Amino acid sequence: MNAVQQRLSRLINGYSNTEELTHVTAAELHSEIADEAEPYRKAVWLAIGRTKGQPHFVIFVFTRARLRFLQPWLDSLYCVIPIVANIRLEVNDWEKSVSISWKHQRFARPSRTELPRQQQTPPADLMLAEVDDSDGMLRELEFLYKKACVDRLVFHSEQKLNHNQVWAYRDFLPLDLAKLSPALDSCSVKANQNTAGNVKLLCMTWNVGATSPLPEESLEPLLDEEPAADICCIGLQETCALTARRVAFELAFDGTEWTSWRDWVVDAISEAYEGELELMENGVSHLVGMLVLVFVRKTFRHLVTEVCPTSLSCGFGGVGGNKGAVAVRFALSSTSFCFVNAHLAAGQEHYIARCQHYGTIMKNMQFGDDELSEGQEAADAGVSHQEMYSRSMTDPLKDSFGARSSASELDMVRKKSTVPNRPETFSNGDRTAQGSTVSRKSFSVSDHDHVIWLGDANSRLHWHGKLGGMPIQTAKQKVQEHRFGELLALDQLNLMRRDGMAFQDFDEKSIKFVPSYKWLPDSNAYNMRSQKHVPAWTDRILYRSKTSPAMTVHKYNIHLGLRQSDHRPVFATLTACCDQLVESCRGPRREERSEAAKNSSLCMEPDEVSFKETKPDFAMQRTVKLRLQSDCTSQRRWRYEVFLKTPSGKLSSFATDLSTAAGNSVHDSAQEDGSLPLLARWLRVNPSKGVLRASRPTDLNISLCVAETVLQPDVHELQLVVKLGDGESSRHFPLPVQAVLEPSVMRAPLHALAELGRRPLLGSGEVEAPAMPLPARLSKLPPKEALSVMQWVLLQSRDMAPGSLEWWPDPLSESLSRTRRELRELQRYVEHGWPLPKDGPQLDIRSAILFLLKWLSVLPEPLLPGSMRGGRELDDPNEILSSMDELSHAVLLTVVAFFAQLQDRHGQIHELVARLAGCFTQKVPASQGVMDLITQLVTHMHHETSFPPHEVLAG
Repeated sequence: MNAVQQRLSRLINGYSNTEELTHVTAAELHSEIADEAEPYRKAVWLAIGRTKGQPHFVIFVFTRARLRFLQPWLDSLYCVIPIVANIRLEVNDWEKSVSISWKHQRFARPSRTELPRQQQTPPADLMLAEVDDSDGMLRELEFLYKKACVDRLVFHSEQKLNHNQVWAYRDFLPLDLAKLSPALDSCSVKANQNTAGNVKLLCMTWNVGATSPLPEESLEPLLDEEPAADICCIGLQETCALTARRVAFELAFDGTEWTSWRDWVVDAISEAYEGELELMENGVSHLVGMLVLVFVRKTFRHLVTEVCPTSLSCGFGGVGGNKGAVAVRFALSSTSFCFVNAHLAAGQEHYIARCQHYGTIMKNMQFGDDELSEGQEAADAGVSHQEMYSRSMTDPLKDSFGARSSASELDMVRKKSTVPNRPETFSNGDRTAQGSTVSRKSFSVSDHDHVIWLGDANSRLHWHGKLGGMPIQTAKQKVQEHRFGELLALDQLNLMRRDGMAFQDFDEKSIKFVPSYKWLPDSNAYNMRSQKHVPAWTDRILYRSKTSPAMTVHKYNIHLGLRQSDHRPVFATLTACCDQLVESCRGPRREERSEAAKNSSLCMEPDEVSFKETKPDFAMQRTVKLRLQSDCTSQRRWRYEVFLKTPSGKLSSFATDLSTAAGNSVHDSAQEDGSLPLLARWLRVNPSKGVLRASRPTDLNISLCVAETVLQPDVHELQLVVKLGDGESSRHFPLPVQAVLEPSVMRAPLHALAELGRRPLLGSGEVEAPAMPLPARLSKLPPKEALSVMQWVLLQSRDMAPGSLEWWPDPLSESLSRTRRELRELQRYVEHGWPLPKDGPQLDIRSAILFLLKWLSVLPEPLLPGSMRGGRELDDPNEILSSMDELSHAVLLTVVAFFAQLQDRHGQIHELVARLAGCFTQKVPASQGVMDLITQLVTHMHHETSFPPHEVLAG
């Protein structure tokens, strides 16, 4: 039989090399054929195959030639059937037969005593008779099927990733089996019979870059992404510097840096969830710089069993702790979870090493030891094996065998199925070809209902023919143009999954966020200084499930609020199915939460927002405190979101930052058809959504910055709506907003200011007075609002010692709020037509220069025409000046003459040409043609001593 086994093994290796045959015996295939009195019989080989590195066992059926000497040439693969809970397998010891059915596996099987001898085998889709049971094949099949039911292994088209090895034989899967529907998963405890049995998970991974937690930073904004989490897993990498000493001797020199990160995470979890989640005992695992923490809802405490942490080194020499994984596994009632935090090989060129690290972790990472048994933790909690297995919604053992089988009964089956004089070599939840026992004293990663893999996968961007990856200049261009989709198409981890080299058994939600690496610490920009700094999606969260339905990912995104590292955190919110016992221990049910929402109220202080004396380009901010008032103590946190109520009564989602592409597309299109008020374009709300807690108020910052021309007083109003809660239980609370707009010189067109003549923009009783025309000699000058500021600056500077003027405020040594205050005070003087004070302490020359540049940069139309702004270079400056209208021409030459005279007295002005070019074109950086034009004009104006330069303007 060994020769037959080797020959058949070579047959299946032609399709996949991931299986090995453990048992082979002779049998006959019986098939019912219409109009035939006797069933069709075919000689076959019946074999059991083990999937390497997976808990799956497979039945292989091979055609067998009757004549022995023809068998080496006529044997061929006929059929492949996985041994799983939702495919019924019946063993008849008396008739030495095996019946397999996947079409009608739900029928209630009568007891053997109720069946006549000739009908003891129920109808089946596949019947194998006359099985040679000399090596215990029948008992082995019966045991493996019971084990599959206990482990809740299922098979259907939606779970191909969990059965890649089986699907490799798709041509040999029966047609109906290949289309097996999830609705037939009667043996799965997570079948769609009751959707109440779900737990919510929040997972986060972050490479902290060997930094220490900052007291002013908190995980709370990220944790608010799932305010009702039942399980929270936080995975960190590089919590300490990866020195050679620690890499080589991690057990002796592990350090204590990880404890500060642990305390930081624990404090954030406690604060965000108000003590509802707690760190599980033994729910922490760390190895050098890797740390994983698992928190579970306190009300689930008595349901948590078999908590076991572990770690595995894969770094230098295969033993260094700089790379590898830490993990925590546990059982929540009858559902097992495993969280793996891995840090794989770094570097663009170490693609194969990362694949090897993945394989090593999946193969060698084990939980528990000989002292940890299946029910040890359950016994400590006062829960018996019977109670533990009876918590499932559907009992696969009872459905399949009529009577309930306990763990002890499985042990009895195990002993009966063991062939005498054969060594028991199975351990660690695995199986070998020589043994027939499976010990559940330890677990591998794949031995769990739900597995979450998170961490720094160091996945880089593949570039064909270049070991160093994508050229840095190409990467810079794609990042600057936001062409992230083209970068993601080159992601190595996706290529690994596609080629079956790593993570082929895991799923990942589609990535729709920017690369998490490589950022400048404490900045919002990428660090692309060298080839080693190409941005990539290194930080990932993947998952796999054996249940039906499998885990569902709701959010998968990057969090940009924590910036101390060159990585940014990545998080995912998920839902995993679990039994009803877990749901009953969570808290208030849906109807109770709905009642809590009705009894909850939102107090806003103030209850309306008012912006007075609002002017363009001056940002104003108001803070509204949101206080949650609830009579229900069981619901102390509610999600909120701020919406904009349109004139038609519809609610429009209010983006935190309307400058994003998505925000502009929504609000601009709505503005064009008049469905949103004009004020909505200028308003910002931060945060526009989040979580309210009964324990403390939440600040809602509403800012307003008008970016339109305002020449007449006006009042704008709109209504914000704060939505409290989700779904049908949500409530809406109105928040009125009013803005009183005043005329402003900023953004006012040149012709509008010129038409004012001598009349000020603001003034009591003079708004309707007719404009007084300027004398003819002044008609070609800039508007008086800009000219008065330039004349005041020149007058003030002449009384100063030569070279003593400081041109630009220093943001490092001077208060930004003071500069803004001076700008606003200067604008008030200009708009009311008041004479600017001489030697007044309330106004500064540098603020006046900034006022002038700001006025130029926000004009509705730039001074220089589009041809120059587009980069056109002209040899003759007179050509571009002659194409300008008279007023713009006067402003341009007067401003250049103003700065030229300041330079004559106080020396060269740093960055003068670049600043003027940017203001004149309203484009930074300006084109070289504009820079050359400004340089020529400044040089020419050095010979002009009068101000305003009447001769130049007249010429």
